[in-house]
Formats: sequence, structure tokens, C-alpha cells
Amino acid sequence: MHDDEKSALEKIEKEKAKKIDAIRAKSAKKQYDKLKEYAEHQVGLEKWSTKEQAAYWQYATSLFKEGTEERIKAQIEYNKSMARRFKL
Repeated sequence: MHDDEKSALEKIEKEKAKKIDAIRAKSAKKQYDKLKEYAEHQVGLEKWSTKEQAAYWQYATSLFKEGTEERIKAQIEYNKSMARRFKL
């Protein structure tokens, strides 16, 4: 393969990877938003105990890659629910 062809192929692969990352990030945000909405409804309807909230957010945390914004937000929700659990 010539250097020009190799360079063009590398550029295409990098752009493809960027687009895939953007799609994954958008998908993760939508997933987090839906998880949060569901949790808020359950809490609002008083269907969940604080223990159930903590378990839900602990599970939700595991759905996202480490270090992502969604995982951090889910971890924060888990921490909040644990704090409420032990406050009672």
C-alpha cells in the first residue's frame, strides 16, 4: 500500500471511530435519562423503599463505562439513596 492510501485509510478509520463514539455517548445519555425518569416515577408513586432505590442505582451504575458522565451521575444517585437510607 502506498503512503497516501495508508494515510487516507487511517483518516477514515479515525473519523469512523469518532462517529461511533458520538453515537454511543448519545445512546448512553438517553439510557441514563430513561433510567432516571423511571426511578423518579417509582419514588413519586411511593413504590420503592430507600433500599430499593439504592439497589436500582447500584445496578444502573454498572450499565455505563467507568469514567463516563452517565456512570458518575448514576453513582451520585446511588450515593444519595444510600445517604437517605441510613438517615431514616
